[in-house]
Amino acid sequence: MYPTTVLGRVVVAFTMFAGLILFSILMNIVGKTIMILLFGETLKHHDHKDDEVIQKLGAQARDNPRATAIVLLEKDQVLTT
Repeated sequence: MYPTTVLGRVVVAFTMFAGLILFSILMNIVGKTIMILLFGETLKHHDHKDDEVIQKLGAQARDNPRATAIVLLEKDQVLTT
């Protein structure tokens, strides 16, 4: 089954791109969380004022990985309250 009308094809194209975008956002969050869990640090192009926060996140990641994932999601403003 596949769409044959122009409107149907537009809807399918939008749905495919939305799926790719959501998947890439998920992989970005998972990648950051794994990097902090394994190495206790993030990418090198961060601001130096966040060094203390990053060190605390690294220590927290070893103790409580779930809490670290939530902190990262909130920091990137993925979760809203």
